[in-house]
Amino acid sequence: MGGRAKANAKISVTVRPETLDRIDRGVRGKRWPSRSAVVQAALDDWASRDRERAGDAEIEAYYLNRTPAEVADDDEWSSFADGEFVAL
Repeated sequence: MGGRAKANAKISVTVRPETLDRIDRGVRGKRWPSRSAVVQAALDDWASRDRERAGDAEIEAYYLNRTPAEVADDDEWSSFADGEFVAL
């Protein structure tokens, strides 16, 4: 049961003239196959950074919201690991 890939959605964006000039230079220089490819790459990069920031925020929230018992447990494991590393 092969699934069909979703077709890309068509959108309209407004950019500064200097941005469009840079995009067009990249397309003419064969760095990008099309304006759409430039926009897609930029959005993919943004989405990747956004996911990374969300993950960082989740990690920060975990560490900021640990109970005293969890902090003590983490400290104990850290001390144990430090001792094992020195032993190697």
